[in-house]
Amino acid sequence: MKKVIAVALLIMAAGTAFASGSVFQADDWTAKRKVRKLDRYAFFACKSLTDVVLQEGVTELGEWSFCGITTKLRIVMPSTVKEFPGGVTENMAVWVVYKDGPAEAYAKGMNYKLEYR
Repeated sequence: MKKVIAVALLIMAAGTAFASGSVFQADDWTAKRKVRKLDRYAFFACKSLTDVVLQEGVTELGEWSFCGITTKLRIVMPSTVKEFPGGVTENMAVWVVYKDGPAEAYAKGMNYKLEYR
């Protein structure tokens, strides 16, 4: 059973996404619009978040986008993200990536757990 999103996500005109842990109350999140960038701290401390699907077209992840999450987080990464700042997620996160893609290389370098698409 999914939880209700209280004040879900602000999608700015420029295509950036930001959600605050204090108001974001969902188990999973999938962008319903074209989001190109996740801001710094985008999902910081969203304590009940367990699954995130980033659609093709997302090109940037902000620093600490998924830090402060205490659940076992599973993030499906698109092939379109090419650059990753330091500290995107905690080490307990599972990254679902394309084999030989930039997300795989980054996740391996950070010792994140991997699954393949």
